[in-house]
Amino acid sequence: MQRRFKAGEPRQLVVCDVTAMTLASGEAAYLAMVLDVNARKVVGWDLSTTQDARLTVNALKQAAARGSCEEMLVHAD
Repeated sequence: MQRRFKAGEPRQLVVCDVTAMTLASGEAAYLAMVLDVNARKVVGWDLSTTQDARLTVNALKQAAARGSCEEMLVHAD
């Protein structure tokens, strides 16, 4: 990608991020988000009390299910 975060079609390029937070109960929670670079909106997300691969995979599956896209380039840290 060479730091060129531009996409011509929806869901052609998405970026992922996981954010840790503390709930009112004091329990840790993790939010995985998938952002469509072209539309500049969240197209998939998942919330869990455990930070594992399923968290991001579920968010990506949700993003893929929101519309047709033959190929999706994913950038995640």
